[in-house]
Amino acid sequence: MAQERQQYDPDVREGAVRLVTESGRPVPQVAEEMNIKPATLASWVSRARRRARAATVSRDDELARLRAENTQLKPEVKEIAGFHRAGGSRRPGRASARPPLIWCIVASTRSRRTCCGGAA
Repeated sequence: MAQERQQYDPDVREGAVRLVTESGRPVPQVAEEMNIKPATLASWVSRARRRARAATVSRDDELARLRAENTQLKPEVKEIAGFHRAGGSRRPGRASARPPLIWCIVASTRSRRTCCGGAA
């Protein structure tokens, strides 16, 4: 006769997995205490560990992407800062050219005033 498959509440699953992963107790011991089949608990623990590894990998990928983006943007930020420190002129002796509109927008949002005498 086929036995009916038992359904476990998600809180029970999470609690059992936490007991194994955080306390370091063996799966059979926790399974016996919680009246769960050891194979069932072992599959829950395995699945949770795979998810944790996948999350770590995606965080590492995101961190690498953000670092690369930061490296790319640093020269642009230095150029913008140098332009505004020099009073709008990029080179000494050169007439002050109007900066690109985006520079004015960035400067105006930071200082709450318009850049270059109302160019924004």
